[in-house]
Amino acid sequence: MENERPKGQDIEFTDAELDMLADFSDAGLAGKEPDIEEYLKRCPGSEAKMRPILETDVMLRRKITEFRRKYPHVDLGKLLDLKHKSKPEPK
Repeated sequence: MENERPKGQDIEFTDAELDMLADFSDAGLAGKEPDIEEYLKRCPGSEAKMRPILETDVMLRRKITEFRRKYPHVDLGKLLDLKHKSKPEPK
C-alpha cells in the first residue's frame, strides 16, 4: 500500500477535519452518496490525509451493504461480537 504510514505513528486531526469526516459519514449512513471531492474542499491542504479515510468510509459502507444483501439473517453486531468487545475489562 503506497499511503501506508509507519507503525505507531499517530495522525492528528483538526476540528475542521473531524467535523468534515463526521458530516461525510453521517450523509453516507443516511443513505446519501456524499461526493468525496466536495467534502475535501472544506479542508484545503488536507486532501492527502483525508482522501484515503473518506475512500475507506465509502468502501466499508458498500461492503456492509453487500454483506447485508447476501446474508440478511446475520446480525453484524453479533458476528463481530461488538457488545462483548466494548465492555470494560474487570479489574
